[in-house]
Amino acid sequence: PPRTRRRFAPAQAPDLSESILQRTDKGKRGLVLAKLREMLAPSTSDAKKRSALIALTKSLPAKFNRDPFRPLVLPLLKSEIPDIRALALGCLPQLDATTKDLAHIIPMAKDTSAKVREGVAAALIQVGGGKESERVVPALIKLLQDSESKVVVRTLRSMWGQYSTSELDKLLIALSREPKTLGYAVYHSLSTMPSKSVAVCQRLVEVLDVSDWNDSGRAAWGLQRGVVPEARRLVEDGLLKALPEETNESVRKSEFDALRNVATEKSRPYLSSVVDSELESDEFKQRARKILAALDAKSTQS
Repeated sequence: PPRTRRRFAPAQAPDLSESILQRTDKGKRGLVLAKLREMLAPSTSDAKKRSALIALTKSLPAKFNRDPFRPLVLPLLKSEIPDIRALALGCLPQLDATTKDLAHIIPMAKDTSAKVREGVAAALIQVGGGKESERVVPALIKLLQDSESKVVVRTLRSMWGQYSTSELDKLLIALSREPKTLGYAVYHSLSTMPSKSVAVCQRLVEVLDVSDWNDSGRAAWGLQRGVVPEARRLVEDGLLKALPEETNESVRKSEFDALRNVATEKSRPYLSSVVDSELESDEFKQRARKILAALDAKSTQS
């Protein structure tokens, strides 16, 4: 049979980000960064801007001067193209954005594109850094009540305990009662709060009874820190109820660690029963002994 000529696909243009991420040729990196700035200029096409934003996003782990990029990216938050707005929003926090830039981000909680709204909370959290609560929290609340479930989930996954108000806590607790958002609300929001209100602690105690160990374990982890003094008693009661029934070893370890921080004399009978039990492992007996020793020390000091 006659030989047929193989056809090769045309070579794709090299990924610009690779030239920025490489560490051996700083001159090459500088040339490509200059090219990206040219592509982001107001006079270029939307296609070029989009390509530049994608390359810039991939390049953010590299060390380079961010200053020239921020004024080029900021105007793109108002692009007519949703994809460009979303990409610009994703880049902005790592372009040395400050809390002044919140004025550009907060209105995007009302963006007509769900894809854009999905990224707003992450930008607010990263740029706000726990500050400007009176401006950031209303936007977060709006996003958590979005009609699109993906926006709500992405918002929950962005929280990491950075913001807390009574209204926001109430909404997060409500979302933790919904099966579709329970895990996200507990893992990324309620458990990570550096200071947990009585209402938040109460909800985490309730989650100790959830059958999914990912959720109950995360609740126990969260109760190890940030429990306000007013909630210590209810947390102790909740842990004393959960510990004898817990069958997951990892979760039970977290519950013991949480109890260590809130234990009073009320915990002594249970802890003593663990130490005296023939069914308990040496590890859990040791954990119980440490808490009992701490209680003895407190008793001696008083």
